[in-house]
Amino acid sequence: TSSSDANELTVEIPVWVHGKRKWVTGITKKTTFDDLIYALLAQADLIKTSGIANSSANNITGYAIAECTQLTVSSPSNTN
Repeated sequence: TSSSDANELTVEIPVWVHGKRKWVTGITKKTTFDDLIYALLAQADLIKTSGIANSSANNITGYAIAECTQLTVSSPSNTN
């Protein structure tokens, strides 16, 4: 491991699995959504992990990632 790898910023994010909040840790700027979904499915024993690594042959369906955004409505300024 190089010193730049050791100093790389890592983050964790909360996820809800079967109604319980869990945290995914060790996320870096190199982490992909595929990595996250694969890790969550493997942890929940919903994917066979031996001998395959992020293969489309896994044929996992019915999962999605959604990004929630909050819209804010600004009121018009009163310039009088």
